[in-house]
Amino acid sequence: FGDVPAGKPAEKQVILQSPTPFAVKEVKAAAPGLTVKPVADGARPTHILKLSFSPTAAGPAKSAFEVLTDSKDQPVVRVPWTANVVK
Repeated sequence: FGDVPAGKPAEKQVILQSPTPFAVKEVKAAAPGLTVKPVADGARPTHILKLSFSPTAAGPAKSAFEVLTDSKDQPVVRVPWTANVVK
């Protein structure tokens, strides 16, 4: 996310791609203040995930979220992220 002011949400997008269509079954966002939502449903070769991070305290933030898919090749995709929360 880069620098994010405390108390103000920041948004980013993550693109997941595969040579074969796959569906996003679930997204597990374990960090406080982070939400991750797929932009579209159904099986497709490319998925866009919308990330929103609303930090409350200044300092470094670092975590990862997991995307569970129906892909036989990669049923779980782990996506790391970082942010520097500033006052």
